[in-house]
Amino acid sequence: MMRISSRVEYGINALIDIAAASEKGSPITAQQIASKHSFSVKFLEQILSSLRQNKFVYAEKGRLGGYRLLKKPENITLTSIIEILDDSIFGSTEQDIPNSSHEKDFILDEIYSDFNNCLVNYADNITLKELCERDNSHKECDNENGYMYYI
Repeated sequence: MMRISSRVEYGINALIDIAAASEKGSPITAQQIASKHSFSVKFLEQILSSLRQNKFVYAEKGRLGGYRLLKKPENITLTSIIEILDDSIFGSTEQDIPNSSHEKDFILDEIYSDFNNCLVNYADNITLKELCERDNSHKECDNENGYMYYI
């Protein structure tokens, strides 16, 4: 299984929460997101800063402030999120393979390049809207299979 960085994982979760709050017409604070997922607020704020600089979210100041989406969820792809938060995931693999004139190295370069292209194409077809829908369907499944306690 491919591993993504904590930065990307936190960013995806934050964007899903911000999209859900934006859909309801209200902003959500970094503290609320961090509490929900047990994230470090400081680390999350760095991620939100990157997302804000790249025009994915904006921050509203004040007592009722927080983060809102600046783009529609269907216009934000997984590729764009990953490229902003950790460009090494889809980065070039040339530096990972020692420089050599062996034919096997060229074959490995080709394989890595093809693999990377497959990942990028897959991630290009997943939007934040779809991630939100997947998140909602998991919540519904949890509620259906969960227990209800009566006091």
